[in-house]
Amino acid sequence: MMIVVRSMRGDNMAEEMVTMIDNRNLRAIIHDITGGVFLTKAEYLQICKIIEGACDRSIREEMADL
Repeated sequence: MMIVVRSMRGDNMAEEMVTMIDNRNLRAIIHDITGGVFLTKAEYLQICKIIEGACDRSIREEMADL
């Protein structure tokens, strides 16, 4: 399940960042599902793409601040 909270920033819609508690809960979920054979290869690749997308976004944001 994925919950996206949107907030207004000027004229653009932007996604709200997760909290440290959200990150802790995500780590626990990832730890639980990677302890054995649980994910399909397609699910694994989807998760990797999501993480890669978040990393790319973070890099773009950092580069924009320079």
